[in-house]
Amino acid sequence: MAGSAVLGGFAPSVEVLLAARVLQGMGAAAVPVLGMAIVSARYEGAVRTTALGQVAGTAAAVSALGPLAGGLVADLAGWRAVVALPALGLLVVPALWRALPTQGTGARLDVLGAVLVAATAAGLVLLVQSPASGVLVATAGALLLGLGVPAVAARVRRRPEGFLPRRVIRNSVVVRSALAASAVPAAWFALLIAVPAVLAIRGWTPLEVGLALVPSAVTGFLAPRLAGPLLARLGPGRSSWSPTRRQRWRWSSPRWERRAVPRPCS
Repeated sequence: MAGSAVLGGFAPSVEVLLAARVLQGMGAAAVPVLGMAIVSARYEGAVRTTALGQVAGTAAAVSALGPLAGGLVADLAGWRAVVALPALGLLVVPALWRALPTQGTGARLDVLGAVLVAATAAGLVLLVQSPASGVLVATAGALLLGLGVPAVAARVRRRPEGFLPRRVIRNSVVVRSALAASAVPAAWFALLIAVPAVLAIRGWTPLEVGLALVPSAVTGFLAPRLAGPLLARLGPGRSSWSPTRRQRWRWSSPRWERRAVPRPCS
């Protein structure tokens, strides 16, 4: 990611800039996955839960501060410096290198499974973006998604413990959690892409857009520190609203029905 950021900053043409940005996007997509993997391998129990929350909150806050940092750098040094800005991530590599676990499972990476899942997900993303991107993007997305779904299913059957383990996709709790968690990146996409785009159309400068997102960055920093103690006090049963057996009995009882039925007007 850092190398592609430098390449994009010194790109001599638009084609080189686009290629560098694609590589930079691939590297940026790997950053949160690697961060969660490092934390999961290094910590256990409640400490792991707290650490994962802090990592997620910090990542959200840094993402929200990105437009502000980009606006400041663009005003001072131009757009090339903004493109090269992610290269500063090299400064944290030594600290992360020391935190990496030295032992692993020894399992081989299912490269083909990873490629199939990535291609299928890319097809879904292209379909979502197709209303604004045109027929060509929609066609490419439909092909990737239409060919990718059966290919992924066949790969899972052939290699149940591969990149997408069968026991994971058959776990209803995991599937429901994943679907619920998908709302988070969707909301962040709207906040970091759609909102700045709309504000830019309305004439806001990059610096003004960045300042508008500062409250979101503050929320990202504070949310894990507040949510962790709150969940510890409430417990998993009370932290998410779910009717208990007693509540369901009360709601279905004749007494509750009498209360719920409105009286006729006289």
